[in-house]
Amino acid sequence: MENKLPLTIDEIIRIDPRIGKILNGIKVNRRSPKRYRLYGTIKMQLSEFVGWSAENPELRTSQAYDVAMDVVIDKLNLA
Repeated sequence: MENKLPLTIDEIIRIDPRIGKILNGIKVNRRSPKRYRLYGTIKMQLSEFVGWSAENPELRTSQAYDVAMDVVIDKLNLA
């Protein structure tokens, strides 16, 4: 099995631009309590495109999912 470097968020978006559209669509006040509810919505949307249920086999990894969700957590100020 070939040892591949982890994907970056830019590479993930290049593989499936819909992920970038979801991430770029995150517009919420970083202090608003709505961001917790938005997290669940975005997580469901992203799971179709990245992670174990991803359409594209290149993105069917927990590493790709973690990278995308780290961006979500940062944009929503949940860390």
